Amino acid sequence: MGPATQTSLLSTTITMLGALLGVGISQGAGKLVNVAMPFAVTWLLANLQPSAIYFAIVGIAVVAAIVVIAVGPETRAKRLG
Repeated sequence: MGPATQTSLLSTTITMLGALLGVGISQGAGKLVNVAMPFAVTWLLANLQPSAIYFAIVGIAVVAAIVVIAVGPETRAKRLG
């Protein structure tokens, strides 16, 4: 096996590490939000109008849309390289 094969393997390995890192970050962020959300909703209800919850949901959806647009489409089941 020549250098071209090694380069291809290295490229695939680096791509997979990036994908796995992204999955870990996403899962960690999801768990953090699951823990924080009941506290945030309680605070919003106690200190602001109930409609603030709807505005917060819209804000989260907008941030999620911006992240998806910035990162790009899902790459599951696509060939690497």
